[in-house]
Amino acid sequence: MSNGLQPDFLPAFWCWISRFGQAEVALPCVLAIVLWMSWSRVRYQAGVWLALLSLAAAVTVATKLAFMGWGVGIASLDFTGVSGHATLSAAIWPVLSSILIARFHPAWRRAALVFGFGMAFLVACSRLALGAHSPAEAVAGFLLGSLVSGLVLGRFPSPPAPPWLSLVLLLWLIVVPAQEPLPHAQGMISHLALRLSGHAQPFTRAHLHRQLQRVQSFQDRLFR
Repeated sequence: MSNGLQPDFLPAFWCWISRFGQAEVALPCVLAIVLWMSWSRVRYQAGVWLALLSLAAAVTVATKLAFMGWGVGIASLDFTGVSGHATLSAAIWPVLSSILIARFHPAWRRAALVFGFGMAFLVACSRLALGAHSPAEAVAGFLLGSLVSGLVLGRFPSPPAPPWLSLVLLLWLIVVPAQEPLPHAQGMISHLALRLSGHAQPFTRAHLHRQLQRVQSFQDRLFR
């Protein structure tokens, strides 16, 4: 037991779950599906999914840049930017699961949809468990990504993926997340934020907490 309370396997479990929200794990799956859809002449749905996914990613990156570069956040919610892991997971796994199971009975397709959103929810929870995000940031990412999935799945029927593609993606999702953590985009976003803002150091969550403390101190003096 860790600290007498938490089993030792839990941190490793949450790290493994969190990797399913990494761009390096999820986006190759999207690329494979989009290439297959384009080859199968289902280009319109692929284009809509890519466009909405890109828009969600842009919103996520913009919130991170705004905070890291200029300190724009919401102190009362401990919000420093939308969780990218939660956004990608909720925007990708429900759609991907539906496509891979589309050839089967409707009950299996519904189960795949539940699995996709369940996986996205677990990824969002992993960001909380690992201390990477606040609840507001994880919820914002999950809702933003779910909006993408909902728009795609609500307007277009899922085309059935061929068995070979399902097998390739399954092997990818078994092997890659089990490896050591992959580099992620946070460092690049931080570097870009500094270049755009001209600051020497990025704003951190500690800055946001100090801002909240100053506001609370001012309110205490004002209403004393």
